[in-house]
Formats: sequence, C-alpha cells, structure tokens
Amino acid sequence: MRFASNRPRGIQPWLEWARALHEWSVNGKSPSGRATAMPHCINMAVNPASYDHRGGGNYGIVVRLPQIVADDRLVYFDYNRTRGSWVIRDVVAAQRLDDDHSALTVPQIEADTTYDEFPIWRNVETNPTDWTTYLTLRSTAVFRLGAPLRSWKAANPQSGIWQPL
Repeated sequence: MRFASNRPRGIQPWLEWARALHEWSVNGKSPSGRATAMPHCINMAVNPASYDHRGGGNYGIVVRLPQIVADDRLVYFDYNRTRGSWVIRDVVAAQRLDDDHSALTVPQIEADTTYDEFPIWRNVETNPTDWTTYLTLRSTAVFRLGAPLRSWKAANPQSGIWQPL
C-alpha cells in the first residue's frame, strides 16, 4: 500500500475521462482539443482502435448489435472504406447481412454497437468454424453467462434480408 496516496480518488477522474471520450466521439475532437485524424470515427459508438485493417480498404471489428442483430451474442462486422460496402456475419446463427440486402448504413450500424473488441486474425470466409467457436465462447465470457451458449435469439428481420453464410 506504499503507493495508495498516488492513486486517483473517487469517481471524478473517470468522469473527466468519459467526458473527454464523449467529446472526441461526438464532435471529432481529441481529449487535447485537436481535430481527430479519423473522420470515419465521428459519432461512432465503437472504439476506433478496435477496428483491424484487413487489407484492400477493409476494416473488421467484433461487436454486439442489440437492435440490428440480437442482444445475446457477438458478431463480426467489416466494411470497405473505399467502396462503402459492408457485411455483418452472425456466424453463431450461420447468417449474414450486407449492404445489398439492407438499407442500413455504416454509421447506423456503429450507432447500435454496445460492445466492441479487436477481432482475431482469421479469415472468416475460409474458417467459419473457427469464428463460430470464437464468437460463441467470447459471447459467454462477455455476457458472463456462466454456461454454454446453447440457443440464441433470431436476428432482427427488420434489419434487412438475412442470407445464409
């Protein structure tokens, strides 16, 4: 307990951090007050550092989309910043939704995000079983289920026309 006197006390430091993060995400200003270098991150509910550049303008992220998909599992979302195309892969339910089958936009998808994390480096198209295992296990950990993910809610049909993987 030698360093206990140097620790921040109370909730004030955390509130200041949250305000700075909110200002950055809503107004495109970093905590230092400078404009962000990432205009695609403005008004995002996700942490921009959680996106992984997958090559060719593609960026991927693991997210929870409670209104667009369902609130009981994680999904893989990726989009191409150059073309503006996107896809949500719900590997647990073995389905996908993309910009050809939905009117949703990337900002709308990001706004629905309530949890995000950096994705594993594994091709989702050639290794769907690995992704199913990963997202099933991560969902049980993130949502603290204390049991295996045995069943799940159907994806929201209002989001678009879901396709099989």
